[in-house]
Amino acid sequence: MHPTRKNCPVVTLFNWQTLTYRRADNGVVFITIDVKDRPVNVLTPELHHEIGEVAEMLAADDKALGAVIHSGKASFMAGGDLNRIVRYYDMQRTAEEAYEQSRTYTESLRKLETCGKRVCGGHQWRSSWRRS
Repeated sequence: MHPTRKNCPVVTLFNWQTLTYRRADNGVVFITIDVKDRPVNVLTPELHHEIGEVAEMLAADDKALGAVIHSGKASFMAGGDLNRIVRYYDMQRTAEEAYEQSRTYTESLRKLETCGKRVCGGHQWRSSWRRS
């Protein structure tokens, strides 16, 4: 039987610029992605950095059993910030420079993957999305 909000309250423990960390009494942590001032969530330097901080918080949270990452918007994630990517392309970066820029995100995801807790992604499907 899955707990409901009535018998399993959720408490917000920390808000970042792009993420919120909430934990239910049953030990499930809800990590909400919500990139402000954007119609959809996109990968930003702030999000890259904050994912690493969330991973550290989750690893240190003795009451947390695992986490569900979900979106505060209708869609989960659009991907990279195309305007930012174009600016970097226009800078004519070397492959090494491009790698160094993207490495922080990879390292943050690796921290989340190896934090010692189970982590999964969750998405709310709209009822209007039906197979033909």
